[in-house]
Amino acid sequence: CVSHLQSLGGRCPLRLTLGDSSAHHLFFDDNIHNDANDSIVAVRVRESAEAPFAAATGEATRRLHGICLVRCPTLEPILRTSWFLERIDAAEREREKRFNTTAKQLSLLEAC
Repeated sequence: CVSHLQSLGGRCPLRLTLGDSSAHHLFFDDNIHNDANDSIVAVRVRESAEAPFAAATGEATRRLHGICLVRCPTLEPILRTSWFLERIDAAEREREKRFNTTAKQLSLLEAC
């Protein structure tokens, strides 16, 4: 387990399979930055369930903000109990608009 985390550079994994619409992966964290060179998330992408995962680039990871990655301000969800539901709804709208087909996914994740 330790060697697996070391292979991710100490970052948290998010694994996506292109074309799989059975689940909408959402990663909430207060340490998410919209920065291609600074991500707590290690996005891994594969073309099919049989294919191996490949690391997404920092820029591809940045493009997932608002779709799969959501920065969670520390106090906001405590002060507003509807905060998570609002963010999930917004992420679902973004996914439908920008990430709902394999072609859109490939375009967003180009250069993985």
